[in-house]
Amino acid sequence: MYFPSLKCNNHCKKGCENMNQLTISNWIEIISIIASLTVSFASIWIALKSFSRAEKSAKALEVSNFNAERPYVTIYSTGLNTGVMSFHKFLIIKNFGKSAAKVKLITYTGELDTNNQSRNLTSLHDFVLAPGMSVRSNIDAAFENTVKFHVDYSDLQGNAFSETFNVNFGFGNTLVYAEASKGDMPKGYNELIAALHIIAQQLQD
Repeated sequence: MYFPSLKCNNHCKKGCENMNQLTISNWIEIISIIASLTVSFASIWIALKSFSRAEKSAKALEVSNFNAERPYVTIYSTGLNTGVMSFHKFLIIKNFGKSAAKVKLITYTGELDTNNQSRNLTSLHDFVLAPGMSVRSNIDAAFENTVKFHVDYSDLQGNAFSETFNVNFGFGNTLVYAEASKGDMPKGYNELIAALHIIAQQLQD
């Protein structure tokens, strides 16, 4: 089988001659340049990845700090056992956060007990709750409904928040409470113990 000989034109001949003229030193320089470029590109890529991670970490830290310092307005119910007098229920609105909360509006869906239903909680708007501060309303001890509350509030910088709570006013009805005998108590002792119970449990809210 016949293979025609390949002939280089003038440009090819010149290129071939130049390639043939490269020394080992030249090849080492070329490989070094390629290696340097590769390392540079890799360094740039690593730097960009590190910057992206640092930026994400900074944003995560910013969000974490914000959440740690923001107000948290919570609506819940609690029971108060005086031990010798009677059992009381309360609706409590409390700021569990570390900064003040400006409560814009509190609404609810469902029916409250007779006293609160008639009042409709109309005064619960446009007020400030300091950190740890709470407001409360007495609830009929026999009231057992679950009521959905919605609260709109903000921090002092104007960041708005919105929360919804399903409050079960009958959650403690099946619990057993200790009750002291009233007959053996000195006069006025029952009222004193009841008052101390109320103060102690209010401090826990």
